[in-house]
Order: sequence, then structure tokens, then C-alpha cells
Amino acid sequence: NTIEATMDHRYYNYYEANAADISLEDITSSEQNKQILRRLRDDDLGWHDSIALGREGPFYFGVGNSRLLRVREGDDLGWLGYFIGRSVKLQGLEILDLPEHEGGEQQMHAFLDGVARSQSIQRVQVNEQLGEYLSTAILRALGNMTQLEEL
Repeated sequence: NTIEATMDHRYYNYYEANAADISLEDITSSEQNKQILRRLRDDDLGWHDSIALGREGPFYFGVGNSRLLRVREGDDLGWLGYFIGRSVKLQGLEILDLPEHEGGEQQMHAFLDGVARSQSIQRVQVNEQLGEYLSTAILRALGNMTQLEEL
């Protein structure tokens, strides 16, 4: 089964080829995250035009739960990036915090590759407390997005 392929290195073509068959339950850690991914996949964001990414635990002032994807073990960042990149309605991405876990660098690469493909995101906010490696990787990946109004 190609969906169970290892995380050695997933390219965009992998996500494109498997998007119709992927089960959101297999790539998310919670019902809340599954609903956000479903809305991204279906480009049905409702009245939200942005999402926020954070880790389990902290309260993020001013961020409603309906748009907060709490990234934890069991959440596949590559698929998240793919769905973000495919959305034509998502206009804002707020990266509050991302946990480090097994396969994190590979998943982060796949996540940023997907996000960098977005043609709709106009605003990106990155928490300055993320750390140098992650902040630099995000800025490098998103720096070429011509439609950005705010980074």
C-alpha cells in the first residue's frame, strides 16, 4: 500500500497520487484536526480564511479552537502542507508553535513544500520563539510567494 510508504522523502507527486484515497483519521491525532483538514481538503473554510498551528497544551490568546490545529504525535505535517497548498480560499497561516517529533525534519520539509505551493495565502505570521532552524526554513520556503502581503 503506497499510503503506508515510509517518510524517507515524500514528494508532491506522492500526495497528488494518494489524495483521493487517504483517510483523514490515519493522518490526524484528533477530531478537531480532522475537521480542519477536511475543510482545507474540500476548500470549505466557512467564515474562516486562516488557520493557526500550535502544540498541545498552551492557550493561544485570540485564537479560536475552530481554526487552531494542535499539532502532536499522529499529525502528518506533509499532508497538512499539501492541503494548505491546494486550498484556493485559505488566506492566512499563523505558525504559533510546532513540536519536534520522530521524522520531524522530513515532515517539516514536506509541510513547507506544500505551503510554498499556495497561490491564495496572503498573510503568514510566525512566532519569533520558534527557534532559528525552523524560522529560517519557513522564511526560506515562503519567501518566494509573490502574493504575500504580510510575512
